Amino acid sequence: MATFVWDKRFETGIELVDAQHKQLVDTTNTLGELLLKDENVSEETLQGIFQKLATYGRQHFSDEEQLMTQTGIAPAHLEAHKARHKQFVEQLVSLWRSRSAMTHPAETVHGFLAAWLTVHILGEDQAMARQLARIQEGATPDAAYASEEKAVDSATAVLLDALERLYTLISEQNRNLAQANIGLEERVSQRTQELAESNSRLAREQEELTQLLSKVEEAQQQLLQSEKMAAIGQLAP
Repeated sequence: MATFVWDKRFETGIELVDAQHKQLVDTTNTLGELLLKDENVSEETLQGIFQKLATYGRQHFSDEEQLMTQTGIAPAHLEAHKARHKQFVEQLVSLWRSRSAMTHPAETVHGFLAAWLTVHILGEDQAMARQLARIQEGATPDAAYASEEKAVDSATAVLLDALERLYTLISEQNRNLAQANIGLEERVSQRTQELAESNSRLAREQEELTQLLSKVEEAQQQLLQSEKMAAIGQLAP
């Protein structure tokens, strides 16, 4: 059973963009199927998911930004769209770095993707597609951008706004977790170095003590030998 079922609501009408969105939906559904089956997602499988997401982000974002630039979409939308792309990449990197500290990393990644799919495909990319279509029909970029305030009904706008807030919250939590994990790794590394230096110092001290004891033992042997020779001398007629 697919977590996300592709339908016309996901379509932007831009063939390349829709094809890339379908790939992301398939990746999300693959992970969702594993979770629905209550399977323990292996590190190898999770790495494969991250690789697919990295490929998606690199290609999809480049294609979208090139399309918007070539069409001459309003700078305000272009910059906001780029910022969201950058946020996705940052969050993906954060999730990758902090996965070892997560109790259920696969569920966290799936939740992140579900929020991204909703906000990005149903919200931002639909807005992009509508503006590009209006520009191609002869509208100015600013007019196409301004018309977006009327393009989405109030109920849908409220829902998308709530989902965007949720996505932002999840992103912030993931970023904080990644930073905490990095801080922990740094403290562990520092403590490991301190222990290594302490062990090295202890080893040197033990070596010095061993050498000192050897010298004391040698001196005792020499003293004992001297006492024996003195005693022999006293016994001699």
